[in-house]
Amino acid sequence: MNLLNTFSRLNIAIREPFRLRNALQQFKHDAFFIKLLTTQSIVENTLLLLRLDDIGDYLLFRNALNALKKTAKYKHYKVTLCGNLAWKSIYEFLDKNAADEVIWIDKGKWKTEAYRFEIYTLVASKGFAEVAGTSFVRNFTADDLIAKASGAPKSIGWSLGYTKMPMQMTSLRADSFNTTFVSQNEGLFESLRNIEFISMLSGENITVKENNFKSAKQTDSIVLFPGASKGSKRWPAKNFATVASILSDETGFDIVIAGSESDKQQARELKVNLKRKVPVKDMTGNTTLPELIKLISGARLLITNDTVALHIADQTKTPAVCIANGVAHWRYTDYSKINPDIVTVLPAAFEKKLKESDGTYRKTTYNSSEIKLVKIAAVLYSARSLISRKY
Repeated sequence: MNLLNTFSRLNIAIREPFRLRNALQQFKHDAFFIKLLTTQSIVENTLLLLRLDDIGDYLLFRNALNALKKTAKYKHYKVTLCGNLAWKSIYEFLDKNAADEVIWIDKGKWKTEAYRFEIYTLVASKGFAEVAGTSFVRNFTADDLIAKASGAPKSIGWSLGYTKMPMQMTSLRADSFNTTFVSQNEGLFESLRNIEFISMLSGENITVKENNFKSAKQTDSIVLFPGASKGSKRWPAKNFATVASILSDETGFDIVIAGSESDKQQARELKVNLKRKVPVKDMTGNTTLPELIKLISGARLLITNDTVALHIADQTKTPAVCIANGVAHWRYTDYSKINPDIVTVLPAAFEKKLKESDGTYRKTTYNSSEIKLVKIAAVLYSARSLISRKY
């Protein structure tokens, strides 16, 4: 382990007790305020559905969400979705009829007491009969507290056993949900886990309708997504450039770079390392989420790190190569049993452990150097295979 990784882990170890203490204090403080809220009359056949995690998580949830109102139990309910403002544009673009009402949560404001209390008061005023926390691993300072604020007589969520936390937090959260579900398979891929939850919630085995939006007109392009939320998830930009240069020479396809504003450094590094003759269009930071969906939908191939782009490719049926470090692979990047046109390339050491364990190996820790071990040749092999298979 290098000095940088050692320092990083030491820094986390020092900060963690303070973060936990602050979270505990916020939870107790907010829970006390919630107890003071005026109890509203319960409105029958109403459900508050909580989904506060990030964009990629929502993409893995949306097909299950769309199935909820088609079930016998909930088709006559008024369903209110409590969602993360970060994916509002995707919801309105693809899923605006999935719920009857939406309460949007700006997570950037969640540290502000006045904002949290405003949300608690709004939720309490609705008189929900049921509340369901759909996230397998949820944020206790948001999901659990909003569930408490709802005052719903029936509250449903995943068992706390799936969340690693100190005993003092477990005891505080014990009454957040009075009905808990236990998964039949802890190793499920996340989209299947969401189907499992909605099936248990509704009492019927649901089927999902996938790809329920029109694909864009196909273009001879390869979309590259070199950014990622963490350094440990970023394959070197110069490696993306090498792969793109070779594939451009072989196929004649245009190269398009995409990503958010925070990915511009990776995009610059990629362009610097491309062969001069390679046609490239850099759209990093210049697309809305709906525009990104259309861009990926029209591409011949996507090459991406473990990002939201991967899950977009699955739902647009765009062939994709994902480069990942193996952390939570079984939940987020293992599309092998779901979509044969998505191939995830992992560090050789992780692949070896995965094979030796018959697919049961679970990696929960990482360092920033592991993803650099993914070979250019392995990514090229997967990309060529997908291109030849599809076209």
